[in-house]
Formats: sequence, structure tokens, C-alpha cells
Amino acid sequence: MSDSLISENKYSRVLQLYLRLSEGEVINKAEEAKRSGKSTKSIQNDIEDLRAFLAERAAMGGNEKEIVYDKKLKGYYLKGKDETTLTNSEILAVCKILLESRAFCKSDISPIIEKLIYNCVPHSKQQMVKMLIANELFHYVEPHHGKHFIESLWDIGEAIYKYRYMDISYERLDGKSVNRRVKPVGIMFSEFYFYLTAFIDDTQTRNEFRNPDDIFPTIYRIDRIKSFEIAKETFRGASQKQRRF
Repeated sequence: MSDSLISENKYSRVLQLYLRLSEGEVINKAEEAKRSGKSTKSIQNDIEDLRAFLAERAAMGGNEKEIVYDKKLKGYYLKGKDETTLTNSEILAVCKILLESRAFCKSDISPIIEKLIYNCVPHSKQQMVKMLIANELFHYVEPHHGKHFIESLWDIGEAIYKYRYMDISYERLDGKSVNRRVKPVGIMFSEFYFYLTAFIDDTQTRNEFRNPDDIFPTIYRIDRIKSFEIAKETFRGASQKQRRF
């Protein structure tokens, strides 16, 4: 076998080993040697190469991770000194909270949970997490409004961040629609609903309210916003106390 082919096989083997460690798998040296048809010494060399790579990456400012041996597990696993990902318990808790919030339609919340599990849970534990929430997802009760507004949340958030006026068409509780030009200052979530907090810009419209000089923003349920446009015009930035995400 040529030197180049040997080198290529080693790189492929080390890369596969790193991917499996990244997915949370514990590597038993003897079992890995048997599986790959290599000696335990070769597997140890692969692990040492990965350790050197991770140490070099940490020295260059990357996330500090290391491969450590656990006697109880009888194998090596990847440990992060500065953990930036969710643990299995944390992702399970987040999924439970999302389902209990009943904030989105089932067709919207299902892919969110799928992506969270796929990106945050090691491959070997994904099926278990899915099974733990399967019953709740199957019996998930959608919000009564049945509206899809996830993309709108980002657009509204961008308007808040850039201090841009919004022209909204809003459906009131009595079923009537009103048009408002507002200064958006925050997004809130409470009791199954997302809300936009905003100051009404039109003086004549404010005079229709019981207290036109009210210093507090008006609150709009986002699922009742029938349509909106983000204006190019900007308003003077709100204070930190007024802005709420």
C-alpha cells in the first residue's frame, strides 16, 4: 500500500473518530481497534493526534475541548471546558417548555423541536429524547387563532432594533380592524400569546383614548396583526426601560 493511501486512510479514520466523539459517543480503545481492524496502539495514536489538534485550536482562541478517559465508562469522550451547547437534560427541558407554551401551530413547532434535537443531542441519544416527548407532541393543542407568524417575529424584532416605524392593520376584540402607525419598542410573551408593545405615533388617534398622555406603550397581540409594513423612516431611540424583547 502506498504512503499516500495509508495517509488518506488515517485521516479518514481520525475524522470519523472525531465526529463520533463530537456526537457524544464514548470510544473504547479495544472495541475500536476490533471494529476498525487496527491495533490498540494505532487507536491510541489517533486519539493523541486529536488531542494535539484540539490543544492547538484552543491556543488559537477556539473553544477549549479535550479528550479525556473515564474509568467507569471504560472509554474516551470529548469534554468541553467552556460548554456552549445544551446537555441532554437541558434540551429535553426546552422541548417540554415549548410544547407547554402552546405558542405556535403544530406545523411550526414540530420542525423547531426536530432541529433542536438534531443539532443539540448526540446521535446516540436522539431517539430517546424523541420518545420522551412523542406523546406530548402527538396530543399537542394548537392555539385557537391558528396563525403562522414566526417569520413576522424576526421582522418586528428588526424594526425594534433599527427604530423604524411600523404601519399595522390590527383586528380588535370586537372584530373591527384599525390602522395604526406605531413606534415598536418590544416583544413579550405571556399566557400562550406573543405581544408587540409600541407607542402610537398619530396624535389624533391617541386623543381617542381615555388617557391620551399615557406614558406607557400600547400592547397588541401579534396574532391579531393582520398585516404590517416597516417604514423607512426612523424614530428617536427609546430608552432601555422602554425597549423590551
